Amino acid sequence: MSKDQNTADPKITNNHSGGSESPKKPKKPIYKRWWFIVLVVIFVIGGIGTALEGEESTPAQDAEKNTVALNENADITKVPNLSAKEGTTERVDEIAQMAKDNVSKMNQETADKLVKYISDTNPDFYKDNSTMEKAMYYGYLLEYWENGEEPYRTLGMDTSQAIKYVYRGAEKTSDESTKSNLEQIQKSLDKILGTESKSSKETKSVTTGEANALASALNYLSFSGFSKSGLIEQLKYEGYTDSEAKYAVENCGANWKEQAAKSAKTYLEVSSFSRDGLIEQLEYEGYTHEQAVYGAEAVGY
Repeated sequence: MSKDQNTADPKITNNHSGGSESPKKPKKPIYKRWWFIVLVVIFVIGGIGTALEGEESTPAQDAEKNTVALNENADITKVPNLSAKEGTTERVDEIAQMAKDNVSKMNQETADKLVKYISDTNPDFYKDNSTMEKAMYYGYLLEYWENGEEPYRTLGMDTSQAIKYVYRGAEKTSDESTKSNLEQIQKSLDKILGTESKSSKETKSVTTGEANALASALNYLSFSGFSKSGLIEQLKYEGYTDSEAKYAVENCGANWKEQAAKSAKTYLEVSSFSRDGLIEQLEYEGYTHEQAVYGAEAVGY
């Protein structure tokens, strides 16, 4: 017997020898195991089901949508929550901004509610801060209501003017400017509510030129400061007659001290002025000495 026949193949001996340990069976890859395949199938089926159901909203999403819808349909006659300190310019500005944010929801029915409140409260706006803030807010809504007729917008401006200066302590209820604004409020209310007497309507009939001059005056005052005489000259420059310009200025409800403060602020934004120089410049623009001093003090002098 040859050497090759007498020598066992080591590989064969190791595979069949009782004393040798059998090699471990190789493990299947994870992707071939039955439980992994089952999980994948479940996951795929679940994903298909979700896709077929579409983008179904969750309760939280539904609540958010409802909140948005509620805000869009909110009652704008309710005074919004305010954060600025009471009796300050910042709070007045906040009230005005709230009105600008909500005025797009204005309609005739809402306007009538605001007018009724102003009519019922006039002239007792000043009994507490809450009443003044509500009347101011209503005034700003009417003033910013672009689709509203002129009596409504004028009423709004007169109301906010009559209250905001007293509210933040710049004027008193006994001041002539405050009394004048209250009178203008009543005139606007008379026009809207039809409470003017026949004789009053005949003697106070407004011409087309006067009405347009008033609209122009309100437009000028909305973006720039004017003295009384300066606004008359500006309107006359635009082609209005002297009587039309004077009518507009007398009925625009402007507070000339606050207009001086507005002009003073504008001057300091474009140039440097000493206190005396600023007062002199304001007087040159047509403000009285008292108004000019108020304007200078309003900007820190």
